[in-house]
Amino acid sequence: ESLGASSAAGVCPQRAPKSRRALGALLAKGWAQPRGARSLTQTSNCAKPTGGGARNARCMLATGLAAAVLLRAAQALVARPATLRPSSPARRATLRARRAMAALDATKSAATIADYDAVAAAFDAGNMNHDVSQNIDALLEPLKHVERPVVVDVGCAGGRDLLALTARGCEAWGVDGSPAFVELARKAAPDCRVLLQDFVDLDLPADTFDGVYANASLFHCPSEHLPELLRRLYASLKTGGVFFSSNAHGFGEDKEGWSGGRTAATRSWVCWLSEATWKKECEDAGFVFRRSYYRGSSKAFLATVWRKP
Repeated sequence: ESLGASSAAGVCPQRAPKSRRALGALLAKGWAQPRGARSLTQTSNCAKPTGGGARNARCMLATGLAAAVLLRAAQALVARPATLRPSSPARRATLRARRAMAALDATKSAATIADYDAVAAAFDAGNMNHDVSQNIDALLEPLKHVERPVVVDVGCAGGRDLLALTARGCEAWGVDGSPAFVELARKAAPDCRVLLQDFVDLDLPADTFDGVYANASLFHCPSEHLPELLRRLYASLKTGGVFFSSNAHGFGEDKEGWSGGRTAATRSWVCWLSEATWKKECEDAGFVFRRSYYRGSSKAFLATVWRKP
């Protein structure tokens, strides 16, 4: 986060208004007028006509250029709106808190990635035959008019669903924060593009995908970063694109914190939101709701389908 345009420009926050008034006075006196708009005697004594010669010509050119530079700098500073003035102490405190929160998000995410990395091969083998065709159908049904939809699997793990999406006629991309998962996915689906990216620093190309598929993955994103993650997913979709997500939810409550790890030495961050909170987050990001359903007899997972208008 920037502390403000004035700080970025090197202007002292307390003295910026005075500087603008001073430069305004200079403009009024004609000291920063465009080159040629006034007598050179105002600019420099060395530029006074004294018989010509190369020295005077060079001096007049240099002083004229200096006046033009001063004009541009002065006009830019005088015209700077008050809204771009440096921040108040409260604003700076907010920015410091945001930076601290971003660092904390990265810590939560790094721990979760390490938890999956520790058991990646076993996790992938244990889930290889898990049937998620209902979820893939929910994503692709609204895209049936697209000849070969481009779909990104966000949290692709070992590549199981990349293979399923490819078999259904999609150009499938994968993204995961776990290096071990990415290695497995690239081996399992060599024709798919698989990216190594953390959810708290997701960087997908804009207006690229017909579908975003996030099966049992986004509930690991810390709630304070979720709005930004959803905005980035929204931006990656083409107009009319479909966003599918299946998340463990909080059964009417918002629950967040550390869960027991998959090994004795690791742990994961989970964010189980209520249905109402999840829908609000998606709507705030710009998505339009299509439908929802619960997965399994325990209804532990909430699946939702959205569109980018």
